[in-house]
Amino acid sequence: MSGKFDASLLEIRDLKIIKGEINAPFEFDTESINSYATDLSFDAFISKEKKIVKTEIGFDIQTQSSADQEEAIAKFVLVYLFHVENLDLILDFEATDDKVNINERNLMMAIAAISFSTSRGVLMTRLQGTIMKDYILPIIDPKEINRK
Repeated sequence: MSGKFDASLLEIRDLKIIKGEINAPFEFDTESINSYATDLSFDAFISKEKKIVKTEIGFDIQTQSSADQEEAIAKFVLVYLFHVENLDLILDFEATDDKVNINERNLMMAIAAISFSTSRGVLMTRLQGTIMKDYILPIIDPKEINRK
């Protein structure tokens, strides 16, 4: 089977924050924050029968400050469910070892980009009023997300 990815056939069905925590000492000096270090994890799971792609995107964020203090750390994990109407035409399943071949790389690029950019907005709202209120998830090439 072979099909082309069509963005109009892609729909976000659900978004859940399954982990969200910030750890920082009470005495933390926010004025000394120079930057933030961000580690990203990304996984995708496919249900051909339900035409669903589930993504799990995780962020470990740590302050990089000039003061001699324990750094603040935030950890978030978000799960997205995408319905892809023509998923059965885009995927080929090899019966021997349940491997999935994605005929159209644009599908995973779009899903990764949507997951990442939507997470940026979620993080901005969740971090308001906290020690990490100035953090903004950096813009990256979606190809980098798929390599994680």
